[in-house]
Amino acid sequence: MTVILALLLMVGLVAGLSIGTAFVLDTSGMKLSLHKRAATGAAVGGLLSIILPLVAVLSGANDQIPTWIPVIAVIIMGVTFALLVGFPSAYLFLKKREEKQGGAVDPNTFE
Repeated sequence: MTVILALLLMVGLVAGLSIGTAFVLDTSGMKLSLHKRAATGAAVGGLLSIILPLVAVLSGANDQIPTWIPVIAVIIMGVTFALLVGFPSAYLFLKKREEKQGGAVDPNTFE
C-alpha cells in the first residue's frame, strides 16, 4: 500500500511541477512553441521530482551493490515519469489554455 501511495505522490508531483513550469513559461512572454513549453515543463517536472530519491540513494550505505546502479535506476524513473506523465499533462494544460485565449493565430491570415 505504501508503494502505491508513493507512486501516486510521484505522479502528482511530476504533473504539478510540469504544469506549473509550463504555465510560468506561457505567462512569462517567452516566444516558445507549445511543444517546447510542454517539453521544458516535463523535463523540469521529471528532474525536480527525482531529487529526494536521488539523495536517499546517495546517502544510503550499501556495500553489496555499486552506487551507480540505483542512481541510473532513479534517473531512468525520472525520465520515464517525465515522458509518461509530465509531457501529456503540460501539453493538455497548455492546449486548453490556448483554446480559452482564442487559439493560435495563423501567421498567413493577414497576408
